[in-house]
Amino acid sequence: MRVLALVHRHLIPPDAIEEGTDILRRAVKRQMIADVPVGVFLSGGIDSSLLTALMAEHTSRLQTFTVMFPGRETYDESKHARSVARRFGTEHHEVSVRADDLIAAIDSLVYHYDEPFADAAALPVYLISSLARAHVKVALSGEGGDEMFGGYRRYSAERFAHAYQKMPGFLRSLAIRAATPFSRARRVNRIVRTLSIRDPAERYAGWLQVFSRDSLAWLLAEKLREPLEDFDAAGIYRSLFQCCHGADTLGRLFYADAQSWMPDTYLEKVDKASMAVSLEVRVPLLDLEVIQFASALPGRLRIRGLTTKYLLRRIASRFLPAEITQRPKHGLSVPTDPWFRGKLEGFVREILFDSRTIQRGFFRPQGVSDLLHRHTSGRENCETQIWILLIFELWMRRFMDSRPEVQGRRRAQDRGDGCTDSCAESAVRRC
Repeated sequence: MRVLALVHRHLIPPDAIEEGTDILRRAVKRQMIADVPVGVFLSGGIDSSLLTALMAEHTSRLQTFTVMFPGRETYDESKHARSVARRFGTEHHEVSVRADDLIAAIDSLVYHYDEPFADAAALPVYLISSLARAHVKVALSGEGGDEMFGGYRRYSAERFAHAYQKMPGFLRSLAIRAATPFSRARRVNRIVRTLSIRDPAERYAGWLQVFSRDSLAWLLAEKLREPLEDFDAAGIYRSLFQCCHGADTLGRLFYADAQSWMPDTYLEKVDKASMAVSLEVRVPLLDLEVIQFASALPGRLRIRGLTTKYLLRRIASRFLPAEITQRPKHGLSVPTDPWFRGKLEGFVREILFDSRTIQRGFFRPQGVSDLLHRHTSGRENCETQIWILLIFELWMRRFMDSRPEVQGRRRAQDRGDGCTDSCAESAVRRC
């Protein structure tokens, strides 16, 4: 253990830990300035737990808010959040999220996000924001920690891409066969599928890809396939990588995520859900001083082997027990996988096979049916693809079907006065 401690001290200069701690302390103190009570979203992960510890230095009446998924231990981090709340003596609040809550809230989510937003975690963020707003007007959240300090597992996987590509073909084939029994493990399959791609931008697009080209070709109606043939999913990453061509591999990935994934998904998710209930959410890990500090860190202080957030874990270990700082990344996952195979299967089918959905002519009914069967049979985990289709259709109903020309077309169809399918397709295209 003494040797290990010496190695760790050598790998991370003590001044980096000290400087990082001071910067985070100042950022949290700044973000807590308010004329109203300030709380914190506490998941039990490193980011939110560290924020809780630093906030507790400035108040004796800190309020923390956590999401629970009763009966879903794989998804539920509430016990870790409770442990942190007890450690710092916070006034702790929890909200339970069940399958029925999704049905009850999904129309509100579609309305408030104002566009087809394909992240199911919008549901618990919306519900925890509602809970927090009953007690405080401002809350801090840990968004940005993954992008600033290297929290995504794909960062670790990316570091092995070059070595994987140098492996003999038979060894790569063995890796693919070894991953086959884990067909429901999306990340395992995604890693094996993308590591052999030599172009860095295409490889990174592969990490984040939900629908493969083959699956889109089977799912989409013929009229939509041709416009997508020339679509370059890797284009955005290629242009972002060029903006920081002097950086190492990890540096390019951090920059790309900070410019795309973070603002377009995570910050939008929290901002719209919280604003919907008039709650102000602040993100100290994206404080300017924190960004300047993190952006200057070498990759080895963010990712070491398979360990993510290496430096941040060392900083957090000054305040938190090992059961928190050494936990693998969890993220805010929603149990749509079992829900779509169980209690919500009927709800999904009712929406996706409704006559209105089919008449749009965007997706092949057989393709949708195959997708649902692969998921409900347990053969694959297609929860994200199903969520995307579900939200897209509900968004169409909320924002497109309410347009005057669409309503006129529907009234004409109801009267049977000759509006044909081609007429219907033309109206949809005009939308």
